Amino acid sequence: LHLTLSPIVLAKLFPLLALFIAGLGAWAFFRALKLSALAAMLGALAAVLNSTNFADACWGTATHQIALGMDFCALALMVANTRETPRLIRWTRLALAGICVGLNVIEAADIGALYSLFIAAFLFFKSLVDAEGSLPARAARGIWRVVVVAVVAGFIASQTITSLIC
Repeated sequence: LHLTLSPIVLAKLFPLLALFIAGLGAWAFFRALKLSALAAMLGALAAVLNSTNFADACWGTATHQIALGMDFCALALMVANTRETPRLIRWTRLALAGICVGLNVIEAADIGALYSLFIAAFLFFKSLVDAEGSLPARAARGIWRVVVVAVVAGFIASQTITSLIC
C-alpha cells in the first residue's frame, strides 16, 4: 500500500483497512465455531463497530485492530482443529496460529502481548475440554500446543520483543 497509494490516501484508508482485517478475522472465527452466516456477520460487525475498536482506529492507532484481526484468525485456526483433522494439518494450523499471534505482537506491541496470553489460555483450555484421554495427558497435550504456538510467535516477533525488552 505504501508503494501504490499517496501518503494522504493511505492515511485516509488505513483505519478502514484495519477494521476490515479485524472484521474478516472475527468472521472467520465465528464461522469456525460453526455459527450461521448471519450470526458470523453480525459478530464481525459487532467486533468492528465496537466503540473502543472503532474509536481507536479513528484516532490513529489502527494497528490494534490489525492485531485483533490476527488474534481472531489464530482462534479460528485453533477451533478448526478437531480429532478428525489429520495430524499434519493440525500442526500446520498451530504453526499458522503462531504466525498470527506473532503478527499480533508486532502490530500491537504491549497490547498484543496481553492478547497473546488470552490466546494461550484459550488453546490450553480447549485442549483440556476437547481431547480424549486422562487429565494429565490432556494437560500435557495442551501445554505442548501452547509451546508450539509460542515458539513460532516468538520467532516471528523476535525483533519487536527485543525492542520491547531493551
